[in-house]
Amino acid sequence: MQIQHETVQSVRSQRSLAQHDASRCTWLVLALGLLALLAGGCGGANDTSGDGTESDSSATAEASNAADADESASGDSEAEEDANDEDAKPQQKEKAIKVDAGEVRRGELIIPVYADGVIRTPRSVEIRTKLAGELVQVLVADGQEVKQGQLLARIDERPYRLDLEENRYRHFQALSQVAAEADTFTINHEALSLFSQQRKELEKLYTKGNLTREEYQARLLELELAALQQGAFRQDVFEQRTGLAEARVGAERAKLNLENTEIRAPFAGVVQGLVVVPGEIVSVGTPICSIFNNDRLEAVVNVLRCDRITQGPKVSDFESALARICNAKFAVAVKSGTSALHIACLAAGIGPGDEVITSLITFVASANCAVYCGARPVFADIDPRTYNISPLEIEKRLTSKTRAIIPVHFAGQSCDMITIRTIIKKTESKYGHKIFLIEDASHALGSNYSHDPVGSCRYSDMVVTSFHPVKHITTGEGGAIMTANDELYWKLNRLRSHGITSTPSEIIYKDSGFAQTDSSEIPVINPWYYEQQLLGFNYRITDIQCALGLSQLKKIDAFRKRRKEIVVLYNEAFQDVNDITIPFEADGCESNFHLYVLLFDFEQIGINRADFMRKLKDQGIQTQVHYIPVHTQPYYQKNFNYKWSDFPKAEDYYKKCLSIPIFPAMTNHDVNYVTATITKVFT
Repeated sequence: MQIQHETVQSVRSQRSLAQHDASRCTWLVLALGLLALLAGGCGGANDTSGDGTESDSSATAEASNAADADESASGDSEAEEDANDEDAKPQQKEKAIKVDAGEVRRGELIIPVYADGVIRTPRSVEIRTKLAGELVQVLVADGQEVKQGQLLARIDERPYRLDLEENRYRHFQALSQVAAEADTFTINHEALSLFSQQRKELEKLYTKGNLTREEYQARLLELELAALQQGAFRQDVFEQRTGLAEARVGAERAKLNLENTEIRAPFAGVVQGLVVVPGEIVSVGTPICSIFNNDRLEAVVNVLRCDRITQGPKVSDFESALARICNAKFAVAVKSGTSALHIACLAAGIGPGDEVITSLITFVASANCAVYCGARPVFADIDPRTYNISPLEIEKRLTSKTRAIIPVHFAGQSCDMITIRTIIKKTESKYGHKIFLIEDASHALGSNYSHDPVGSCRYSDMVVTSFHPVKHITTGEGGAIMTANDELYWKLNRLRSHGITSTPSEIIYKDSGFAQTDSSEIPVINPWYYEQQLLGFNYRITDIQCALGLSQLKKIDAFRKRRKEIVVLYNEAFQDVNDITIPFEADGCESNFHLYVLLFDFEQIGINRADFMRKLKDQGIQTQVHYIPVHTQPYYQKNFNYKWSDFPKAEDYYKKCLSIPIFPAMTNHDVNYVTATITKVFT
């Protein structure tokens, strides 16, 4: 099975927006192009899923994670997503779309393919058959609205059996007609013997592959008709219609009992342009229908119709919705997860001479953010069960220079925040200064810890998350910081936008900032006036992106539910397989699995991981390694003197880990294909 994120070649402006100025049209093209790109992914995708991701990640793909989808072998900050994170989803080679050239093999699943690049491209996904056979049943009508995952059609996976039964039925009908028209005839045993011999030879040719199904059936019919004309069959057999009745029953049984493949809607929308009807024999890649996806498109287009497409009301709407979901006091949205980590460190006052402790099993951005501020990254080894940073290892590395700890909620599972918080409190008393706790929850939106949503800041000063396409929801690119601290919230808002403010109550140079008025009047700020009070950055997110994010936040519960269902299926399939370790979920943690990581004892098995991954990719399953331990990267070894063997638990994990597809749009059929293929290649 193979899957491909939908791609788009070109996008034209809509007629309804033609009256808008050139700038608006340019934004429209960019936004629709972005939306088209995302129609496959959040990470859904993720997401193999999750980043690996996410991902969505996809043994099949009637969709992708967030655009459906979201998730996964199912990733993490920008470059990482580019380098690693197609969410380890099963990928589709570009050439495999060329079904007319015969480059798609039997068993490769639905390829969501955009049409011809006109404006409808980002609004619809074309659903194509995943294998040759008979379309047994179409369950929706053209123009009908469908929900994500709703059944569209069923296609017979073993059509040749159905073909043979139906042809047998038709042959008996023809033979019966000839027999009924004959006045009398006597059994010709020589003809009957010849027919039996010829039929066996014909079956051998077919079994060896020397004849196609159609050639075999055509020759068999010729033999039967010739045998009947030569008197090989008795008339009363046909008059009683015994064979005819059997054939009819066989044909009906084939229709009812053969295993069918379900074709489901990749996202909510309206079915358009049904191309095939039940009973029609289709080849791989035959279009079934297209689905019009209007929720994300309408959200973006509505912004484009407004006066402001950046620094407008949708940003605050998105921040408010995110804060509600995370049960946080404040949320500050920015252009990426890396940007969020950077200004979180700046808001915490991290600078030269400071030390920041973080995990090794993460994307490099979790450590880079400290280096951006001039601080030294200090790594702590992992808990070998959860793959998260170990509280005991954190405690060993605390010094008087420690100013922050950044625990990474790897794959969606929260770190042991209660223990880490307790350790920090003791250390703050020991050294007499604040140690900031900044959660990197790029993998964990929608997860819970100790009955609280990850992001609530119950145990930390700030929580960072990411909205890259392989994540649980996407804004194209984006990130956010949650906090319950008013001062941090003020700093974060200023740092994301050049350190500038025009808020009257914050103005420092009041003589310059305010108009000269009668002393009895309330001072009015000059309409052009602003002040830069901090050295900030252009880390702003646009209203277009936030509109997309708002539309996806509504689906976070459904995404989480489906990811959990996939995890249960994976766990059941792999839990008793020797030399494979399934993920461990700690007490008090409810993970919204961004990644599903298996540990393979490759040395014990006697297989090279790279070869193993290539074999799976040949079967349409994209996997990924999350992650290369950060301390082994050349930059960190050169500049901070880290080396292999410094962190044995993380290094042992790295030798064995492999993320497999997980994203919400995966069907149970997809999951079964992934598990069966891995088991087959593995053994």
